[in-house]
Amino acid sequence: MATIAESNDVHTIIVVFTVDPENQHALVEHLRDVAADHSKQDGFLCCAIHRSEDGTRVAEYIQWRSRRHWQAMIDTPAGSAHVNSPSFVTDAHIYEVASVTEA
Repeated sequence: MATIAESNDVHTIIVVFTVDPENQHALVEHLRDVAADHSKQDGFLCCAIHRSEDGTRVAEYIQWRSRRHWQAMIDTPAGSAHVNSPSFVTDAHIYEVASVTEA
């Protein structure tokens, strides 16, 4: 389960995909399969996949134990192919939690 906290020392990647509404479900399924593969890698913590209600976006929130663990996944042939595929990723960045407000 994703833990979002200011004191969390994890490597977080947030990716936003732009997709035609008729392709949203297929992209979600593809990302689910990729996450299942990544979950077998050392250092993988979680991946949450979100789809927009209008069908035009998919957002992925991924946590790795460290940048080193994430980089080890990227250095595999499958990881490199996934991350460097221009047909999938439209906006990907590495983040750290700056603030959390809870009720």
